Amino acid sequence: MFSIQATWDDSIAFIRRERALLLPLALATLGLGNMATEVVQAASPLAKSPVVAQSALLTVLLVALLWIFLGQLAIITLALRNQCSVGEALRHAATRLGVNLLILAMFVLALVVLCLPPLVAIAPYAPQIQRNDLSHVHFPGWAILWLIGAWILAVYVSTRLFVLSPVTIDRKGDVLKLIKQSFAATHGVFWRLLAFTFGYALFTLIVQAAIAASFGIAFALLGKMTGSPFTGKVLESLVQSLLVSGLGLVGAVFSAKAYQRLSRTTLDAPRS
Repeated sequence: MFSIQATWDDSIAFIRRERALLLPLALATLGLGNMATEVVQAASPLAKSPVVAQSALLTVLLVALLWIFLGQLAIITLALRNQCSVGEALRHAATRLGVNLLILAMFVLALVVLCLPPLVAIAPYAPQIQRNDLSHVHFPGWAILWLIGAWILAVYVSTRLFVLSPVTIDRKGDVLKLIKQSFAATHGVFWRLLAFTFGYALFTLIVQAAIAASFGIAFALLGKMTGSPFTGKVLESLVQSLLVSGLGLVGAVFSAKAYQRLSRTTLDAPRS
């Protein structure tokens, strides 16, 4: 029987045992990627050319997101493969990055298409929404129900795909086969995975808000004292990036350990 607590214990034990490999990898990928996006966002208002600033921000965001995604896949690889070096994990993750991006693009495209009818119905009210003038905005009832249904469906599908990244790392096959294997692995454990995902996301938001409130004020005061507000932003981004590295590391290892436990009883396809 799949147990969230047992999987969590496995994850924490693995991180403690392999911290010499995992912590530098998480900092170099998850932390560095987050730091890059934070710094560019803080620096973009200071740029003389808004067009150049927005182009640079978009470019850095895309590269950073790819780097973060690669880091997550490499961490999962280390959690799934014994005696694997960081270099080998990064190389293997790079070979599986494309299929993960393809599945993500398919999911986003399907969600956009699904939400298109209510968005078209709401489109006439776009000017009022941009002005935050909602007094004369009357959304069609069916559009609101449609969007709620789409959100519920997205939550369901994303939860059933909880172990998709470990599946793509550990197994070969076309996109549909990998998606089916992820659905098969999470059969019967939807509510437990949903509860963990919701709880972990809520914990992450609370911790990030607390860090931003405490360190943000301190670093803002430091920036004013030194006459360099940007320095305060950089220091705050550094703390946030350290936090993101730790939370992302735990989340990636947990998904790998959950996959290992679930695949023992639900999947029998040969591993890659």
